Amino acid sequence: MPKKPPHDKKRSPDLRSGGTYVRRTRGSGAAPRSLGDIIGSQGLLQRLAAAHSAQQDWLGWLREQLPKELQAAVVNAIPKGRELVIMSSNAAWSTRLRYAMVALEPLIMQRDPMIAKVSVRVAPLATRPPTPHTPGRSGGSG
Repeated sequence: MPKKPPHDKKRSPDLRSGGTYVRRTRGSGAAPRSLGDIIGSQGLLQRLAAAHSAQQDWLGWLREQLPKELQAAVVNAIPKGRELVIMSSNAAWSTRLRYAMVALEPLIMQRDPMIAKVSVRVAPLATRPPTPHTPGRSGGSG
C-alpha cells in the first residue's frame, strides 16, 4: 500500500500521473523567448564587448608609451570608473611599472580626464603570460 503524504506538507503535482507541470509566467502569457534574445535585449554582450574594447585600447596605448623593456610586462589595463588598473606579469615588473607610471600619469590624464588614479597590480597567476626576464637578475650563477 502506498504511503499517505503528511498533512502538514503542501502537495506537489503528481508527475507520474501523465499531467505536465508548466510554470506560468507573469504577465500577458507572452511566447517564450530564446536565450540569445534575452541576453541581447539586456545588453550584456554589448557591455562586455565595450569593456573588452576599452581594455584593449588602453593596453595598446600604454605599450606604445612605455620603453621597450617594459612593454611585455603589461598584461592588461582595466579602466574602473575614475581609476586605471594596470596588471603586470610579476612583482618585479610591477615595481618598475609603478615608477614608469609616475612619468606617464600626465599623459594618461590628458588622454582621459576622467581618470584620477593609476594603480599597478600583479595579475592573477591564471591570467599571466609566460614571464619575461625579471629585471636585475642575471641568468648565471656566481
